[in-house]
Formats: sequence, structure tokens, C-alpha cells
Amino acid sequence: MSYNWKITLIVLSLVVAVPLAFLVWRKGNAKNHLTPVFTGEDAKIPTYEEMPADNEYLAKMEVVFPYLVPNSAKNCPQTMEEIQAYLRLEDSDLDSVASRDLTFLRTAKVVDRQFWIWKYTESDGEECYVTVELRTDGTSVLGMDGNSYNLSPEQFILGTYHDVF
Repeated sequence: MSYNWKITLIVLSLVVAVPLAFLVWRKGNAKNHLTPVFTGEDAKIPTYEEMPADNEYLAKMEVVFPYLVPNSAKNCPQTMEEIQAYLRLEDSDLDSVASRDLTFLRTAKVVDRQFWIWKYTESDGEECYVTVELRTDGTSVLGMDGNSYNLSPEQFILGTYHDVF
């Protein structure tokens, strides 16, 4: 009789312990758990702590942001000349940047900030995104970074919003 009791105890332990161990493991790996992100004017975007630990996982997230009106570079707080001057400082080929090298992609409203994003190919062929971010205090931030993970413009804007690049 005690033999059957021991087997029952072992089986019960496995039935309880394995799912519990999985839940603990999943919680510890939450940053790499792929959950689509749907954003909008009243939707919640992930916090900095909820962002994926690696851009490989960010590239697999679905990200949607509303557009600014108008969806154009027309109301961007940085002029094309200022953007080109910035790119000349960042690019290894100082004289090669021209407006034809920039392709405007879209605008985005992310919580209380506004974004404009362009595609840019550096003189060495590297694909990059150029962003202008307008913050609530009126300051604008201009940035450029490579796109080695082939992020969508929306994924890149989310990463820029959280300053993870």
C-alpha cells in the first residue's frame, strides 16, 4: 500500500511542479515574450521595462501609431538643411548628403510626443532611419541610427521613444 502512495505523491508533485516551474520561467523571460503592441491615442504602449531585451524581438512586434495631420515633413520642427547638416556630421562622407538621399516615410503621435521619420542610406550603403522627435516642452531631438534588424518605421519610433538605441 505504501508503494502506491509514493507513486501517487511523485505524480502529483510532477503535475504541480512542472506547470509552476514554467510560469516562473515565463515571468523571468517576459522581456522576450512576443506580445503584439497595438497603440493609438488612448492605447497603452509598453513601458521601458516591458521593452524587449533585444532588437531581434522588437522586430517581431506589431506596432501601430496614429499619424500626425498632415502626415508630411511640412510641420517638422527641424528644417531639411538642419537635418542634412546633422547627417554630414554623422556620415563618414561629409559632403555626400543631399535632400535626395532622404526619403520621408511618415509621422507618428506617441503618447505626448510627435515624430517624423526618414529613410537614409549612408555612403557605405548602410540603411538608416533619421528621426525628429518633438517633446512637450518644445524641444526637438534629431537622431540617426542604423537599421541592422530591419525594423519597421513604427518599431524604430517605439525604440526611439524609449531611447533604447
